[in-house]
Amino acid sequence: MALGQADPMADIRGLLADLPAIDRAARLKTAQLIAAHGEGAEFGRLRQLALWLADWRGAPPNITRPHLAIFAGRQEGIDAIGFRTPSALVDRQIDDLQSGTHPAARLCARHGFGLAVFDLARASPLPDPRLAEAMDPRAFAATIAFGMEALAPQPDLLLLTQIADGEEIAHAALALRLYGGEARFWLGAERAPKPTEAAIDAVEAIAARHAATNDPLELLRRVGGRDLAALCGAIIAARKLRAPCIIEGIGAVLAAGVLKAIVPDSLDHCLFARGDSQDYVDAIFDRIGVRPVIDFGLVRTRGCAAGFLALAAQSVCAMFG
Repeated sequence: MALGQADPMADIRGLLADLPAIDRAARLKTAQLIAAHGEGAEFGRLRQLALWLADWRGAPPNITRPHLAIFAGRQEGIDAIGFRTPSALVDRQIDDLQSGTHPAARLCARHGFGLAVFDLARASPLPDPRLAEAMDPRAFAATIAFGMEALAPQPDLLLLTQIADGEEIAHAALALRLYGGEARFWLGAERAPKPTEAAIDAVEAIAARHAATNDPLELLRRVGGRDLAALCGAIIAARKLRAPCIIEGIGAVLAAGVLKAIVPDSLDHCLFARGDSQDYVDAIFDRIGVRPVIDFGLVRTRGCAAGFLALAAQSVCAMFG
């Protein structure tokens, strides 16, 4: 899945143009197994979960190597706006994830899941997208390729989320360009603290600067951030390797939305675990035509929601294997 240098954007589109389809024979066989093992019972969404796993892992599905990949990014230029996750908090959470003390890390350790935090050059933040393109085509393709490294441990179930500071404005601007509406909404009008007028102006300025294109991939390259590009790479690589994905958190959902806007069936191997409570997250779910499979009311837990859905997936395999 290497990306060339002659036309890296075309290489990315080429990967998206040739995605594996579901294994219909495995789905049918798993449906028959469920019917045979649970005669007279209705398994509802557990049945759907088992069939989805069979689509990508064969029949009967078996999940033994879940792996949580967390992409950590940073974007420059909005510190003065006063509307961002504090860098010190993000740094602390990354340290806790890497040291094993964060709840998501403890969950992974307890159940034998892999865990990796990918530092996306946080020491060299992306430029302010009000003033310049976030990445040139080669840097963008390199970040996509870096995201594909999440598949290096060969997981049979990939859990994806992100952690970043300084990207709230860019994420809102990307959503505004992809889906329309108002800047205030995509910043989270109901959140506390409420979006400042400076933050709203910044989102509108980014959207205006990059109004020359409606291409989702180009918008992601120009607006950022690195975490979203890497997440796209991980989702693409997982599909190529037939590894089902569980996606958690606003950034990961937005990255998935970029791929959905390019290739409508690009997320067939993905399920979603709610990791944010904002209305704008529901709006993205609506735009991409999905609903989260589980919702425990978790917010920014950096993989805990995805981890619980992975445990459900393993339990389903035990039930119907």
